[in-house]
Amino acid sequence: MLSVVNDAKLGDILVDSKGRTLYRFDKDTDWPMVSNCTGECLKKWPAAKPVTKAQAEAAGLNPKLVSTYTRPDGTKQLSYNCWPVYWFAGDTKPGDTNGHGVGGTWWAMAANGKKANGGKPIR
Repeated sequence: MLSVVNDAKLGDILVDSKGRTLYRFDKDTDWPMVSNCTGECLKKWPAAKPVTKAQAEAAGLNPKLVSTYTRPDGTKQLSYNCWPVYWFAGDTKPGDTNGHGVGGTWWAMAANGKKANGGKPIR
């Protein structure tokens, strides 16, 4: 399940059913949709599990932005606005946004499918 929370620094961002922030990666591509986070990267940035369009709509999100990406190994990953979506292992509790701005390439996913805070770091 997805939902939107208003973070004081980032604005409206996507979170999962446990309140974990969802992220996008600048080294991925949206068209064609490709995840470039593989191997060791996935240990820090696990692929988020897919949700249905109905679940997104129930959360007040545009269901047209929700899809499922099939990774090269066959596993399924949530995508939002054509971007593969991830969690950050460094977020230890609901509401953490520790992954935003990491390496200048990881960003919390805004509710509109873009980079939260215009892709600007908050720290």
